[in-house]
Amino acid sequence: MLNICLVGFGRTGRIVADDICQRKDVELKGVFKKKKDDLIGRDIGKALSSKPLGNFIYHISDLDRVLKENRVDVIIDFSHPDAVTDYVETAASNGVNLVICSTGYTDEQREHISGFLKDIGMVWAPNVTEGINVLIALTKIVKQIWPDADIEILEYHFSKKKDISRTAMKIAEAISEADQIKVGRHRNDPRIGKETVIHTIRVGGIIGKHSVVIGQPHQTLTMTHESIDRRAFGNGALKAARWVAGKKGIFDMVDVLDL
Repeated sequence: MLNICLVGFGRTGRIVADDICQRKDVELKGVFKKKKDDLIGRDIGKALSSKPLGNFIYHISDLDRVLKENRVDVIIDFSHPDAVTDYVETAASNGVNLVICSTGYTDEQREHISGFLKDIGMVWAPNVTEGINVLIALTKIVKQIWPDADIEILEYHFSKKKDISRTAMKIAEAISEADQIKVGRHRNDPRIGKETVIHTIRVGGIIGKHSVVIGQPHQTLTMTHESIDRRAFGNGALKAARWVAGKKGIFDMVDVLDL
């Protein structure tokens, strides 16, 4: 039995919590929120409109107490960089590993969190869905075969998403130098050298879709991954949690999937 705590109970966190609760080989020991609201203190099952589970939703300030009172193997995080930065020392002092699925970390936050690697293991990935990591691996293979190909990336997300997809940036970084990555193109701009251009599309309620378009003089290749249900994130996070349990160091989904 793998014992897990979940930090973050937003749009994706709720679905991940529900997915975990339906599995026989995993127990959700607690859900933690940074914001104090009427969900604090509620049974997780009841909060998910299901049967009571006997485990509860807590404020993040209760994390140390809950970890000391229960055997927890891994914390899965779908919250915010500020939250992880604040509680990573608590996780490390209790010997609990992390699967970090949140994005938007500053260099200072990354340095702070990485300082605890000697004590615990972490899987740190901007996108834990298995398919997107297969897409990245395939893109790298095509780049090796066609090193001079033109490559552009399209990332589609729900209309209210503000920042550029960190996943799209990870795809670009896997095949290009930093100074070759460009976001968008002005109306009359031509392609310049080996640039990799990322285009952002914000429409409707798209969960997440990424396409890599690779062009040769007489042919093109397009590879696309789309998350059609947020449970894809839960499946990937749970696979990462099982894999990282008992390990020390920093890893990503490439390690988990052995790509």
